[in-house]
Amino acid sequence: MEVNVVNERWKLYQEKYRELFNYGVEHGLIRLYSDNLIKALRNIYYGGLPASIVLLCNEACNGFCYDRAILLSLAFFDDDYQMIEADIDSLRFNPHYIAENGEDQNPRYAEHCYLEGKGGDGTIWVFDTSLGLVFERGLYEKMQHPKVNRVYDKNTVMSFGEYQDIKNADIESDKYALPLLMPSYEAIAEKARPYYQEKLKEEIDYYKKFIDYDGIEKEVHDDMLRKGFLS
Repeated sequence: MEVNVVNERWKLYQEKYRELFNYGVEHGLIRLYSDNLIKALRNIYYGGLPASIVLLCNEACNGFCYDRAILLSLAFFDDDYQMIEADIDSLRFNPHYIAENGEDQNPRYAEHCYLEGKGGDGTIWVFDTSLGLVFERGLYEKMQHPKVNRVYDKNTVMSFGEYQDIKNADIESDKYALPLLMPSYEAIAEKARPYYQEKLKEEIDYYKKFIDYDGIEKEVHDDMLRKGFLS
């Protein structure tokens, strides 16, 4: 496809996307993660960090939709949901991904992964971890025109090895990696998505107090001194 055609199609798509996005925000069809969801994510751990930090961090989510959808799903242990893998327009029409795949296009280059769950009023919501936002499904379908490739129900997702690894994470051993990880996440928080920047900082502060981060940092430092890694 000619570059000019690709770019023009992308421009038109972005204009339509922005129009629908603004409409969704104005009418409550696009939402942030709720406070209750974020609190639930505090009790799910990934590499020594709570999911409430990981899933609010753009750099830890954008490009990792499959892994992060599974991570988010653990917060819905008591609720039904399904995980969707579908080709979406924001990837399908993106000139960067089209050029990156060249003549031998990866048939899955436009594929994205997200969760769908039902609200108390029966409304179906799409949880898109790459954006950190929740969309009413009808609006999301107008924005992305998903071509569904695979659907996994709750029981299937819970049987995945990745799900079980997260569920069985040993925070008591993983927490000793925090002195290496936390400075990076604190730096990332300074340039986080504007709508989560303060919330991400709050979650980092909450977790550092909850886990006694200063004590862990001192323990790791003293241990490295004993072993001769520091002088």
